[in-house]
Amino acid sequence: MTSILHQQHADPWSTSLLDVASLNARVSDAVLAAIDSARGAALAGGPDRHSHSFLVLGPAGAGKTHLFARLRRSAGARAAFVLLRPELAVEPTPRHVLAQAVDALRRPIPEQPERSQLDVVVGSAVSVLNGAGARWPAVALDQLRAAPDRERQDALERAVDVIERSHPEIEPDWLVRFLALPFAGGADRRAAFQWLSGREPDVLQLERLGFRDPLPEASVLPALRTLSAVASFSAPFVVVFDQLENLVDEDGGTGRIHSHARLFCELHDTVPGLVLVQMSLEAEWQRRISPALASSERSRMEAAVLRLVLPTPPQRAELMEAWLGALPPEARRPLPWPFAAESWQMRQDALGVTPRMLMIAAREALERGIAAAASLDSEAEAGAGAAGEPVGPLEPASLADSLDDLWDEHVDQARAAIDEAASAGHPVDGGRITSGVTAALRLLGAAVEVASARQPHQLRVGDGPAPVDLYVVQKAHPRSVAAQLERAAQAAATRPVVALREAARPFPPSWRQVAAHLEALVDRPRARWLELGHDEVASLLAVHDLLASARSQDLAGVDGRPIPESDVRSWAREQLGIRGWRAIAALLEPGAADEDREPGPPRAAPIALVPALPRDARKAGEDRGEPPPRPAPIALVPALPRDARKAAGPTHPADHPAPGGVLSAADPVVAAIRRLRLASIDRILREARAVDPELMLSSALDRLRALASRLRWFGRSLVWWEEDDR
Repeated sequence: MTSILHQQHADPWSTSLLDVASLNARVSDAVLAAIDSARGAALAGGPDRHSHSFLVLGPAGAGKTHLFARLRRSAGARAAFVLLRPELAVEPTPRHVLAQAVDALRRPIPEQPERSQLDVVVGSAVSVLNGAGARWPAVALDQLRAAPDRERQDALERAVDVIERSHPEIEPDWLVRFLALPFAGGADRRAAFQWLSGREPDVLQLERLGFRDPLPEASVLPALRTLSAVASFSAPFVVVFDQLENLVDEDGGTGRIHSHARLFCELHDTVPGLVLVQMSLEAEWQRRISPALASSERSRMEAAVLRLVLPTPPQRAELMEAWLGALPPEARRPLPWPFAAESWQMRQDALGVTPRMLMIAAREALERGIAAAASLDSEAEAGAGAAGEPVGPLEPASLADSLDDLWDEHVDQARAAIDEAASAGHPVDGGRITSGVTAALRLLGAAVEVASARQPHQLRVGDGPAPVDLYVVQKAHPRSVAAQLERAAQAAATRPVVALREAARPFPPSWRQVAAHLEALVDRPRARWLELGHDEVASLLAVHDLLASARSQDLAGVDGRPIPESDVRSWAREQLGIRGWRAIAALLEPGAADEDREPGPPRAAPIALVPALPRDARKAGEDRGEPPPRPAPIALVPALPRDARKAAGPTHPADHPAPGGVLSAADPVVAAIRRLRLASIDRILREARAVDPELMLSSALDRLRALASRLRWFGRSLVWWEEDDR
């Protein structure tokens, strides 16, 4: 039986919400009042426009994400929402906020999924500024879409003139492009979104827009002021900073806290019309964040503190009735079902019961019956006075199952984010990939230094005499890519370098300068070039977000209590095979790929791996002396699926015969190449390490050499498993 009770996390962007309006109504009412105040000040046109700020604090599981979803539904078309969470390698800057704000405009508004936040902001603003009021933004847009081009252009120009007269601080060129967005289509729309967001458009996108360069740095803050000004007439921007406990560095450093504080204060002081909301665990804010703030920062960031409270017994009953009311009618029964009467009474009256704990207990009872829910009651009673604090560890099997499910959920979300970026016409932001690499490396105990924006590399890994530099080459313009590759090649003359890019974003053949710089880079003995597949990128994004959720106590076990961060990190180290992920292995063992390389001519620029051709097609081409056709690149998977991980069971290098012996079909290297048929050494090693984390490259190569009669080698890095049906 699937229902809202089976959601591991509340989806902040969900358009369906089951809510108890009285729970934390004071918090949501305060934010909604600020939204109305911002709209009123904009319509009045006086000098009283200013930004409103709130700090929302509460225990784990109290409903911070639910609050975001509630605000969206309650505000409807009266506000546009942006959600930002700290990233390990993303500097909090106005450009980052602008990118996230423009991205958020694509989100649908609650209860009207056919309309986006962009439609509401532009439609309402044009309607208001042309004297028709803000009540029917969809009508205003539809009328403009149906109007002749000249008439539509005149209406937009009048809106620009009105806004510029009342807000001389805006950026007119940015505003013209922004107001035209709902009427653009296809490639023109994607190009405009890319430029307006402050990201770097590619060459074709710039040509479509008639520009030579992306949005300059000097225009970023004016663009934010412009966006806020045009939105505040009808749908003010609500910028929500969530999971702020992740600002605290693992070593207790406060640099990221101060970076966030500077950004928040800059937005508060220089971008009028915003509603700024910060959300954090109360204990972490009071203990580690607030003491690090200067008094001037604290006066803005803690100007209005709102606290989330846990539900009262009557509110718990309302929550349960709302959740159970979403079940199919034939499955519903009145409370205390799905609990036994005593079990429900305890859960309704005990101290420290969060909505999350109540939801998960109800889910367990629905799935396993009343007896399963009763089995958790003793633990619930033991933790009756400690909201959000775990009491004793979960059973290992339950913990592993919960984390397996949570990992799968984060991977699915990461894949969706990659697909969303691709549909929007831009690559995954390099900072997100860098953050994922940082999280994975720190999980393994590696020394990682995140570079500043002024440095050419993104990470420096290792604290020895020869640290490794990471270059994440996700730029969209050939000029920027060529410059980054050139700097990577220069660095590789003196230290190990790893450079990587999404395989889904290949360099076009026309980028000849880029190709030349890439060839120069891979010719360096200390350099590694990686093209990461969809699932490899998804795993990097997912491991960052999983660990961030653990720090925020957002990962819950079957008892509804937060899974301790230490347990999550231990599980991830043991189960995800992170050392075998190509990007991580290259940074931890920079010389491993070259240790068996024989002297030879300079290497050409690498190509993406391709799937095997049918044997008959390959043989026919060889007979004619023709090169085989090149199929599309295959997706590279960083770890075995969950079921395969469990089925493989524990192994140890001692279980496998020496290279001179007969290799078993169960050997992880043999199993990997037989399953993949055609694969690179990197891929085989990564797959085998998911089963045997201690496997070394040299041992894997020995085992492949022992299979010489069954393997066909293509160069020194690609092998093909020949089946017996020759």
